[in-house]
Amino acid sequence: MMKRIPLRFLMPFVLSFLLPFVLMLGCAKAPDFLHHVTGSPLAAKYDNLHRIKELQGASQADILWVIDNSASMGDWQRDVQRNTGLFMQGFAKKAAFDWKMGLISTDTNDEPYVGFRPNDQLNHQTPDPVQAFSSAVGQLGTGGDTSEKAFEPIYRALTNHADFVRKNAVLVLIIVTDAPEQSRMTEKDFLAFLSVTKGDLKKIYTYGILGPQDWGCRQTDDRWHFAGSRYETLINATIGKTYKLCDPDFGKNLTDLGQDIGRRISSPQLALKSRPLLGTLHVFYHDKELPGGPRDQGGFWMYDFERNALVFHDLDFAPGDDEQVRVVYQVDDGLPR
Repeated sequence: MMKRIPLRFLMPFVLSFLLPFVLMLGCAKAPDFLHHVTGSPLAAKYDNLHRIKELQGASQADILWVIDNSASMGDWQRDVQRNTGLFMQGFAKKAAFDWKMGLISTDTNDEPYVGFRPNDQLNHQTPDPVQAFSSAVGQLGTGGDTSEKAFEPIYRALTNHADFVRKNAVLVLIIVTDAPEQSRMTEKDFLAFLSVTKGDLKKIYTYGILGPQDWGCRQTDDRWHFAGSRYETLINATIGKTYKLCDPDFGKNLTDLGQDIGRRISSPQLALKSRPLLGTLHVFYHDKELPGGPRDQGGFWMYDFERNALVFHDLDFAPGDDEQVRVVYQVDDGLPR
């Protein structure tokens, strides 16, 4: 006859046997809760064609030339005239680049020579801008004030003709002289005026085609050095660039100047509709991939993260506006991969 085992002795064994099943039931998902792990989801793919015309932003530039018209400047004025076409090749032929141009002298008594009055506008719509600008330079003469100034004439022109500077345009200053800056206005006051005019000095680029003696140029009037000069202060404050007035290859310098304006202002770009996974971003032209990266490393484009845009160094690879580029990438949806 079997002896009964008290329940209190069996309970530990029963609980140890049933506990795993209870836990399994308690952790089970409700039947309507889909729960499975398949690894990282595949990102959506972007693959579209874009016409070259889409890549040319409607950049705007207001370009103001200040050319010395004192007695020693005749040859340099003629150099500007002869090479105006080379200068404009860098940017003026880009159909979507909205530019306008004005010319003043270093004599505060002179009125603007072109670009400031309704009947003498010089811009991207002018039928023959090279001839128009060259003709205006030819009117400068060499009878201007012997105290050559740039600050005061610029201040006077932009104050009297406030509509020359457009809100969304960058302001480009090009100063051509063999003499130091001799305005009564200090460089501090002039920079303050420019800052108020544009709202930010970063929207101003200054180019100096200058003839100081520390650059090896012969003395034609006052002896001066660029180092420590007012022009150095201005050009450094506006992220500018300089050229030797006495350089025998004047045309090459004007070509570079025009191209530099084009590079700074009208880099063609394409705003992307979604954020790409950078390792998957590819650009093709006629089924040939255009590598990204700096120009000097063979790249054709860069990715601007802040703008979420492709920025092309230029569009020389595609001569026609009706041609297309193909952009392919996987969309970055923020999920871990």
